[in-house]
Amino acid sequence: MKKILVNYTGRTKAGPVYSYEMTKGLLENGAEVYAIISAQADNITDWRALPLAKLVEIDTYTNKVEFVFRTIRFFFLRKRILREMYKVQFDAIYCPMATLWSRLINRMFSRVPLYFTLHDPKPHSGEQTLNKWLMRYNTAAEVGRAQKIIVLSETFINDIGMYYGRAAEDVLVIPHGAFDYARKAISNEVPLFETDAEITTFLFFGRIEQYKGIDVLIEAYRDIECSGERVQLVIAGEGDFSPYQEQFDELQSAVLINRNIKDEEVSSLFSGQNIVTVLPYRDATQSGVVNIAAGHRSLVIATEAGGLPEQLGYGEYGILIPPNDIEALRLALLGVLRDREKYKKTIESAYCAWKELSWKNLAGKILSSI
Repeated sequence: MKKILVNYTGRTKAGPVYSYEMTKGLLENGAEVYAIISAQADNITDWRALPLAKLVEIDTYTNKVEFVFRTIRFFFLRKRILREMYKVQFDAIYCPMATLWSRLINRMFSRVPLYFTLHDPKPHSGEQTLNKWLMRYNTAAEVGRAQKIIVLSETFINDIGMYYGRAAEDVLVIPHGAFDYARKAISNEVPLFETDAEITTFLFFGRIEQYKGIDVLIEAYRDIECSGERVQLVIAGEGDFSPYQEQFDELQSAVLINRNIKDEEVSSLFSGQNIVTVLPYRDATQSGVVNIAAGHRSLVIATEAGGLPEQLGYGEYGILIPPNDIEALRLALLGVLRDREKYKKTIESAYCAWKELSWKNLAGKILSSI
């Protein structure tokens, strides 16, 4: 039985869910799993319910000030971690997603082979903050020492060589698994927005970031709205929306939910009638939103950026358009409105592909390489 140490200290958004599902998959494949997790993780209750050999919960940070002070305190905390893991002979450390503390923890077990998941092999446009710089600095160091680097799309194998100097044989391609938010949904939850059989809802879901092309979506949608079509635009996610607020306020049929969307709320975004998911990204790696949409039989319109074409089967599982192209997006939105029946096969193909992305199968590929 292989002994695996899972190292993930993120708190919010998709990271804790992705890490939990992969850890659950390792357990389902018969691994003996130990985990170091943030005590403030949104899904900490789920982690506590897993049959782990050992779960070590540590207090992490919620802001920049806490990061500084708790990072200093971490050097005292490491004694507790080492005591909890004393004498365990790990076969591998598995890092499902990088955090600012990933490297600090991994260095405590420097002789153990590291399996490091790199979700973003190259920086997104607009990422210039100190936090992002620190993350990329730490990530580069971990990629350099990793036994295997895990990427989520074959598209990025060459990028690992170009940006990090690692050979193709050092890379594992493990696609993004299918999040099943439906099992967490609350049956009597008040819908986050209203839907109607006669209205098509174009949905953007995810963190508000410059590289995601929200301005392009708003412009393309405005033309559709002005033509008199029965539509609405829903933008749901946390982040700074101020660069788009004036542009958004000019729309007549639009809903903004600018906050963190809880896990139990996610399913309600996609479960209404006639939901079309739109990913107008300028650049991208891949997106868990694609799989959420597929699992809810929501048609996806996405740009040909990063690993998105691969996720969408190069057009078999969704509609692909060039990035930064308002007219192409407008025509795609209009095409869905004018000929909905045309995309029934696309939706069903995406749903069938989604069912194949079980976390047990994906985690098994990692174990087989250790």
